[in-house]
Amino acid sequence: MSYKADIVEGLWFAVLVLPPLFGGLCLFVGAFALVQSLHYRSYRSHKWPGAPGVVLSAEVREDVSVDGLAGSVSYWPRIAYEYTVAGVTYTGDLITFADQPRTREFAEATVARYPPGLAVTVRYQPDSPRVALLDPRPVALSFGWLWLAAICFAVWLVALAGLAAHLYLSR
Repeated sequence: MSYKADIVEGLWFAVLVLPPLFGGLCLFVGAFALVQSLHYRSYRSHKWPGAPGVVLSAEVREDVSVDGLAGSVSYWPRIAYEYTVAGVTYTGDLITFADQPRTREFAEATVARYPPGLAVTVRYQPDSPRVALLDPRPVALSFGWLWLAAICFAVWLVALAGLAAHLYLSR
């Protein structure tokens, strides 16, 4: 092989292997950081101060998503509330950081717990009172999706190693 052919083969390796490797690593690290951030934020919300508030509205929202030929329906409780911190009135609609079932029954039960006019304690982030929620229960730190991402990343690495070996051995 000539020197020029070695350079071209090295460029193909750099183009075909390195970007997907870097992209896969970034996706895995990003997924891990997202899960950690959500868990940390939900854990800290237990220590946030509370402010008196009132529920403005409560309704069940239906979301229909269409994936290919099949569609799925999710139900979300939408609770709007108002609260006052240091003389400033804010509105919010975040109930919890924790994942919730998306069934009609769960959404209706949540809406029933927060009827309009109900006096509530709203937990707010001390350095940013616009960030608030009604239920500061912690998010369970689930590594299920991270394990799936890790397995996919490992399979991707094996595939890239096979491609690299093929490129190397085919010269």
